[in-house]
Amino acid sequence: MNKSYGNSILIRSLSKQSNSSNNENENDDSLLLKEIAKQIRFTGPLTVNDYMRLALTHPKYGFYMRQDVFGEKGHFITSPEISQIFGELIAIWIMYQWQKYSNGRQLDIIELGPGRGTLSTDIARSMEQFTQTRPSLNDCHLHLIEISPFLQSIQQQNLCNHIPNNNDNDNLNEMKSTKRTKYGQSIHWYPSIDQFRSINEHNENRFPIFIANEFFDAFPIHKFIKNSQQQKWNELLIDHDERGNQLRWIQSRNDTPMTKLLSLNGHFDRIDSPKINHFEYSPMIFITIDKIIDYIERQQQPQNDCISGCILICDYGFDSDHQIDRDTFRAYYQHKQLDPLLKPGMADLTADVDFAAIRHYVSERNVKKKNVNIKCFGAIEQRQFLSQMGIGFRLKQLLQQQQQSFSHQDNNNTATTVQRQKELISSARILMDEMEMGIRFKFMAIFINGQQMDGDDDEKPVGFWSMDKSNE
Repeated sequence: MNKSYGNSILIRSLSKQSNSSNNENENDDSLLLKEIAKQIRFTGPLTVNDYMRLALTHPKYGFYMRQDVFGEKGHFITSPEISQIFGELIAIWIMYQWQKYSNGRQLDIIELGPGRGTLSTDIARSMEQFTQTRPSLNDCHLHLIEISPFLQSIQQQNLCNHIPNNNDNDNLNEMKSTKRTKYGQSIHWYPSIDQFRSINEHNENRFPIFIANEFFDAFPIHKFIKNSQQQKWNELLIDHDERGNQLRWIQSRNDTPMTKLLSLNGHFDRIDSPKINHFEYSPMIFITIDKIIDYIERQQQPQNDCISGCILICDYGFDSDHQIDRDTFRAYYQHKQLDPLLKPGMADLTADVDFAAIRHYVSERNVKKKNVNIKCFGAIEQRQFLSQMGIGFRLKQLLQQQQQSFSHQDNNNTATTVQRQKELISSARILMDEMEMGIRFKFMAIFINGQQMDGDDDEKPVGFWSMDKSNE
């Protein structure tokens, strides 16, 4: 057995462990467990990064590759699934940026990891309802970046009212390249950001807005723990216990490629504190953001003060280096939290987004590349962003619409109307309540070539004003 990271220490208390059983039927999680165990046997313990990749995107057994994992019948519910208001307010934010900064350029909306396509559907529907923009719908292009063929099919159904024939790949590819949404926007699918960039890199006169809603939380992470005796950082790895046929945590005593990298780039120095003994790091988040920024930079206009495009990020996470010492790696299976080492391929794996690290990265990128000024706003709490975008006003509108429709109905539909009003209020509460999603979820906006956005709130993007201004 090749233990490529040297001697290791068994970690017994990193997260709550559940006793797994060998008596379960031969299901998908045991099949993927066999694949993982086989790989560990030949190459040694896995980093958490490699484990997440296998569990989420294995071509045959990966969580996102073969099933509908969203909504009430899935394993978790995202904000767009909770309330239509969420997507409507995101649409307003997009339209505001387009009208204010595009200088007449066509709008490209790029959603990363669209799930069932609910957010994009709400955005497309809301844009169609903005009467002053209807003549411009031909200038709007919707791009969905989705690795899962199964989810691509669901997105096509929801956005285009088209059920693709999954047994006919040629027909599916042709439909994806030529289809429009049922609201009029052209729509395109891509399995990766790299393919999107390759196909669209020569587009001109475009204003791209990237939307990453609950996208980065699924990115693979590396986990590290401080060796208090040696005062050095060791990477946490995942090994296979052959006797119990289950996965277990171990700690590498020797340097791994990632500990060497973080030592060289100064990341360990940034979090050097006696109070920090554990942290998580996702290099793919920064690689992805860099690819997006690089693409948007290429859309730069001849005028130096013209904003090239922007990114809107919504995810659960934290925004302080002081909050970095936490174990956020977890799994969700049928709406319940689970030990992340159980049911690989059957449960969603996730970790909190380090917004402070994203802001540090943007700042460092500005120093290295002085030709483009990148502005980072937030992270702010979801309840603050949605409040500034008018969630209270929109909820009131929808309740009034329900009441008006109620006045034209017979008594048999009264219960339905009342139930719908209760659902609207309840869903808005979930989005805003500090005990639900209001605080834990954060928003961040990144504007490329945004030097004109210096100064007070009047130059900040809507949704990111100070609380005093939002209450005016």
